[in-house]
Amino acid sequence: EGVQYLVLLKSQTLVGKIFESEIYRITAVDVVQVSKNQLPDIDADRINEVKKIFSSGAFFFAYSKDSSCYDLSLNLQQQAREFKSEDRFFWNRGMQSLFYQYGVDCDNWLLQVIC
Repeated sequence: EGVQYLVLLKSQTLVGKIFESEIYRITAVDVVQVSKNQLPDIDADRINEVKKIFSSGAFFFAYSKDSSCYDLSLNLQQQAREFKSEDRFFWNRGMQSLFYQYGVDCDNWLLQVIC
């Protein structure tokens, strides 16, 4: 069994607004080990690389105080037709799969990140 991590948003910059959703650029993250397994030495280098990638300014998310947050993975026409999120742009979908596998409802706190 591998070591598992949670990537936490540490800082962001507001870059715009679409309807009632604010659009943010991710500027820094923190990585927290959530499994009990021992941290391999090579993981420290990988964690630093993940932090660098997220700090590059290429990752964005939308946030809204109400439940209808704009889905940045879809264009406006797809939003109007209530399409499902586009996996090609939903960068952290794979990272979220473990939560869903264990039945964790994370729709209200897990952010959809696009690149």
